[in-house]
Amino acid sequence: MTIVYQPIRKLGNSRPVGFECLARFAAEPRCSPDKWFTEAAEAGLGTALELAAIRKPVSARLSSGGYLHRGEHFSGNDLERRFA
Repeated sequence: MTIVYQPIRKLGNSRPVGFECLARFAAEPRCSPDKWFTEAAEAGLGTALELAAIRKPVSARLSSGGYLHRGEHFSGNDLERRFA
């Protein structure tokens, strides 16, 4: 699993105001990330894959000398739906 960063831009001036972290999988057969997460859940590995998808961008941010700024947040749309 790799993480790609998609900018979130402010309407009006297109200035980046954040980034969305997206999980991508290069293994064959190629399929969408939601299929990977669904199949992981069906195999009892859903939580482990979800946590790995969260840890990767957080770890990358912290190991690059960065830190989490006040007001910066991480959210997981699928996590909210799966664990609510």
